[in-house]
Amino acid sequence: MPKLFDIHPLVLDKDIATALGLNEAIILQQVHYWLEINKRYK
Repeated sequence: MPKLFDIHPLVLDKDIATALGLNEAIILQQVHYWLEINKRYK
């Protein structure tokens, strides 16, 4: 099994994850990511 994968790592702020919870912080980060991506195509 390979040790390296062609995927992007998940980056989370530790303080936000502590305040909101891990799953909520992941969702919030993903929403932010896609909003930023969509800004590029408008």
